[in-house]
Amino acid sequence: MRARKDQRINIRLSEADLTLLRETAEKEGIPYQSLVTSIIHRYATGQLISVADMQIVLQLRETRRKRKR
Repeated sequence: MRARKDQRINIRLSEADLTLLRETAEKEGIPYQSLVTSIIHRYATGQLISVADMQIVLQLRETRRKRKR
């Protein structure tokens, strides 16, 4: 098994975004850096979807459910 080689990066965030990230991380009981890492990983691997995309999926699901009745 290969050792994981994480790289350090620097990014600039608005104060408002950083505050929201910190508040969300605190609610989840994790460090905000871990939350940011998770978000970036999910985005990079195609696992992070937008609210608009999710709404479309839910609408399609509901339409199919109604057709089956």
